[in-house]
Amino acid sequence: MKIIKTGFTNWENKHETFTQPIKDLYELGNDPMLGPLAAFMDTTKGLQQIIADAIASKTPIRALGSGWSWTKIATAEAGIMLDTKPLNMMFEISSQSIGPAYKGDPKKLFLAQCGNGVWELSRFLQPRYLSLKTSGASNGQTIAGVTATGAHGSAFDTGAVQDFVTGMHIIVSPTRHIWLERASNPVVSPSFIKNLQTELVRDDAMFNAALVSFGSFGIVHGVMIETEDIFLLEAYMSRMPWDDNLRQLMQTLDFSKITWLPCGNERPYQLRRPDQPLRHRQGSLCDDDV
Repeated sequence: MKIIKTGFTNWENKHETFTQPIKDLYELGNDPMLGPLAAFMDTTKGLQQIIADAIASKTPIRALGSGWSWTKIATAEAGIMLDTKPLNMMFEISSQSIGPAYKGDPKKLFLAQCGNGVWELSRFLQPRYLSLKTSGASNGQTIAGVTATGAHGSAFDTGAVQDFVTGMHIIVSPTRHIWLERASNPVVSPSFIKNLQTELVRDDAMFNAALVSFGSFGIVHGVMIETEDIFLLEAYMSRMPWDDNLRQLMQTLDFSKITWLPCGNERPYQLRRPDQPLRHRQGSLCDDDV
């Protein structure tokens, strides 16, 4: 693992809303001389050593993504900030790495190292005719950051970004790192755990808490994401009376008898109320294959 101690004593976020005094900024990188899996494991050991050094010197540390937050929540006052943005390897998941209980398509699963930006994930997925299931209003965050901060989309049948994360590799101490996933949705096989030389933990409550823990559970080194086929959103806008029929539709999302939408009674991707601001325009977004 490459570690560059920059000596910077001030750090400014991406949107330049504040400057935070710090002890140092470490720029981290994977070893380019190693293969992907070996580099991933080498970085795991490097992060563990950083944690050990921080404990020994009683120095606060915080992992930094793209610095997208407008607040100081991700900073380490009088401590060391770890720039994880260069840690952006992507791994396809083989069928041997998936357990028999997983009901999805292994070809749509990927392990994203923590520094991958949302825009990098989209660029990686597009030539594979795949897409993220949802994202926030911007794409500059890292996958670890966008998960930890609770970024969400606005589709009917797809939840927030956290809902397409199926597993997390978390470095919890100088001597321990775990693979955490939901007990209700087991994904990986023993061979996957063996390859990462990690410890398997399956617990729904712990997983849900770790998703939005903002690093308090440890350093999130990688996340496994579940993608879907690429799609095209077509937006339509029309003025509708805010009457009982529309209120009932908004409450039930039953489109079976609807005829006035552009795609008939096809279930749209999203529907907005007419009393919402213009940036949340009422309309139908039909989910069409490309």
